[in-house]
Parts: sequence; structure tokens; C-alpha cells
Amino acid sequence: MNTQKIIREGREEDILAIRPYLINPCPMRAAYKPKPFGGRRARGRDTESYYKNALRDKNCSFLVAEVDGQIAGFIRADIQRAAGFSRDNKILYINDLYVVKAFRRQGIAQALVTEAEKIAKAKHIKRVQTKLYTFNKPMRDLLRSMGYTVPIHCRRELPGPQGLVKFQVTAGRDCEVPLGMVFFKEILRSG
Repeated sequence: MNTQKIIREGREEDILAIRPYLINPCPMRAAYKPKPFGGRRARGRDTESYYKNALRDKNCSFLVAEVDGQIAGFIRADIQRAAGFSRDNKILYINDLYVVKAFRRQGIAQALVTEAEKIAKAKHIKRVQTKLYTFNKPMRDLLRSMGYTVPIHCRRELPGPQGLVKFQVTAGRDCEVPLGMVFFKEILRSG
């Protein structure tokens, strides 16, 4: 069987197709601690306008992966300004990356990230960056295999199971929260 995989620019009609994956955009996160990370905030987010804006904004990219005509995954990446003093402080920040469960472990996420890197290079952006939860080991491993690294100031051993950290919340009770981890890759050399 010959499977056809393509990465293409997202279209307005794709927004409805990806919406089921955005109702709770972090099901993995919610599975770890559903109470603090319930779907209330996610359902309140206006996903349609968020992605429609990405289609209109020249600083946003919304890409869709298809396998045999079915949506297999998507990525949204935005050009942002990184904090700092460099005059070349533009980065391509990967905000959302999702692969449909049936298509995982088939190179879809790698193809989407690679396509985002091509966009960054075409726009003379030197750095691609993202943030993910520490328990998302498959994505951590993929990014590392693609040359992404964690900044030195963010490297530390994370206590607790699967990167969960206990801390005191204002109500006086302990809460476990998955930490975010920054990954970046320099894709163009300064010169």
C-alpha cells in the first residue's frame, strides 16, 4: 500500500476538522492532573478565531499534515521577538503541534517541525523555539534528535514523577504541576 503524506498550508475549512483536537488542547496534561488542568479554560478559548487569525497574519504559519487525504496533524508557529539585546531577536515560536493518535510514530511531527524550520530559514529567522511539558517524553526525544537543546539556565533535574513538581499554592494546599521546558535550535549562523 502506497501512503501519500503531504504538508500543506492550513485552510479555513481545516479549522473545523482540527477543532476536536483543540477542545482540550492538552489532553496529556489533563490526564496527569485533571482538576487543576480541566477543560474549562481550554473550552473558553476561541479556537476558531485563534486559527483564523493565523491564516490572515503574515507572522503566523498554520500547516497541516495529511496522510491519504486525512488530517494527521498540524502546527502553528508565530514570528515573535525574543527578549534580549540582539538586533536579530526574531524567533519562530512553535505554539501548537498536534499529531492525531492514529498517525503517531510515523514521522508526522518531525515533518511538521522540519517544514516550520524551512519557513524560518526563508524569512531569515535564526532560531526556532518551543515549550513543552516535561512529561512529554516522545516530543522531548524528537526535538533532541532534530538538534534542539534546552538553554543552560533551564537545565536542572526535575523532582517528582514524570517531571511533576510540588509547590505551595495560595490556598495553602500542595499542588503538582507539570513544568514547561524550553527547547530551541539555531538554524542560521550569524554572519
